[in-house]
Amino acid sequence: MSCHNIGHGLNEVVRKILVEYDVGLIPYESVFRILQQCAKSVHWCDRNEYEATACMYDRCGRCLRKGLPMFELGIFYNDRETLDLLKKETVDYHLCQECIDKLGLQKFVDSPWDMEERAKYDYYG
Repeated sequence: MSCHNIGHGLNEVVRKILVEYDVGLIPYESVFRILQQCAKSVHWCDRNEYEATACMYDRCGRCLRKGLPMFELGIFYNDRETLDLLKKETVDYHLCQECIDKLGLQKFVDSPWDMEERAKYDYYG
């Protein structure tokens, strides 16, 4: 059963963490671990972990840089090794080309990331 409230609430936490990160108050490593935990927390509640990171529609899910181009990863759930890599190395499944190359994920690139479409899911942004 999905309640969405936990996802919406943690999305606001993620948004605040990213504001603090952007002005240099929190280092990347700490931000990355906290964001992973926010997504994991929503996953354990209702499996909608994407709700926790909805405000990240304009950022890479690995290096956290803003801007384009970014690409959405397609079907990789049948590949356990890739799934484990993504759970460890990313916060969300849209990445910049540099991070796709570093992780060797080019074969999983589905399509360019549509920022305008994804911005609709950022509930209070």
